[in-house]
Amino acid sequence: MAWGRTWLLVLLWLPTVAMALPWAEDIATARDLLNDPAQNEAQARRAAALLEGTLAARDLPARRRGEAG
Repeated sequence: MAWGRTWLLVLLWLPTVAMALPWAEDIATARDLLNDPAQNEAQARRAAALLEGTLAARDLPARRRGEAG
């Protein structure tokens, strides 16, 4: 009877492991990118540009009304 429960637990556990594998690969890739100084600089520039664009888009309606400088 114990073997039956063990196999049931293994069968229930396998989909969890299968779903976690892509995440582990993404985490490893992100760690590799963060450890590369050139990538860090490029990523920081992209993040700054994205933030600048987001802030500009947020201020656009105010600029159209003439409320913002």
